[in-house]
Amino acid sequence: KYSKDIFNKCELFVTCEPCIMCASALGILGIKRVIFGCHNDRFGGNGSILSLHKCINKEGKMKPYEVMSGVLANQAIEIFQKFYLSENRRAPESKRKRKLDNHILKSSKETS
Repeated sequence: KYSKDIFNKCELFVTCEPCIMCASALGILGIKRVIFGCHNDRFGGNGSILSLHKCINKEGKMKPYEVMSGVLANQAIEIFQKFYLSENRRAPESKRKRKLDNHILKSSKETS
């Protein structure tokens, strides 16, 4: 069993900037460093929207941590693009992307 102090020796590598909630949780854990590829322009908590990695709260529960951004950013973006273009084979047939796309195509042909 490890103590909570192990996190201040850990580095987290992720494709996308952690959201505000996750960035806060990482500060509470006391993570040493976060390294990410692409920025999260809607919900980013490590510089894009808020800079929670620089925060220290009054109770001392949240500790600042280092952030390195833009590491392999183009590759990270490609990973997300491929993910969102692919179809989830486990999704119910009624929810699959292909069916939705066909419905959209039919609707647009009817209105033009």
